[in-house]
Amino acid sequence: MSFTKNKINIIKSIEMCKEKGCSYRLGPELEIPGYSCEDHFFEPDTEKHSWEILADILSDPNLTKDILIDIGMPVAAQGTLYNCRIYCLNQEILLIRPKLYMAHGDNYRENRWFKPWKFGYEMHEFRLPPFIQSIKKQVTAPMGIAMIQCKDTIIATEICEEMFVVKNPSQDFCLAGAEIISNPSGSHHQLRKLN
Repeated sequence: MSFTKNKINIIKSIEMCKEKGCSYRLGPELEIPGYSCEDHFFEPDTEKHSWEILADILSDPNLTKDILIDIGMPVAAQGTLYNCRIYCLNQEILLIRPKLYMAHGDNYRENRWFKPWKFGYEMHEFRLPPFIQSIKKQVTAPMGIAMIQCKDTIIATEICEEMFVVKNPSQDFCLAGAEIISNPSGSHHQLRKLN
């Protein structure tokens, strides 16, 4: 819930990547609000503030210039909250990639706050908030399970728990030509986590 501090950390990491000549920057799962928001995920403001932070990042033309940024945040679509990755490049959103499998059991209760994406590889058009639209006049972004075709490679994302299921998405991604499969696993602080 430390949106300002998280934004500062995200911007610093993007700047560090750019200084090192990177063309792809991957951040951790739910990095904008933080992974351990718990029941604050039920509050619409948590998603709204996440979009506001993303708008701040996209508003700076230099931050996403010629570098693919992969950011984690909650996204509500048609009344359902998803744990998502947002791929951005040159101030635009290329893809909103929702998580397929939730972490549950022990200290993980993602099913309490998020729903898994149930539409397979069917893509949907997500209407962006007005303050995101105003940045580059982008009204919608594709939402679903997809890969990003770059100039010299194909990038896909397997979000944390998806790695541990029997039929993980990386199998399909590899067969479809993905050469880079990122995994923005998040681990949160919680009292007695290891007990």
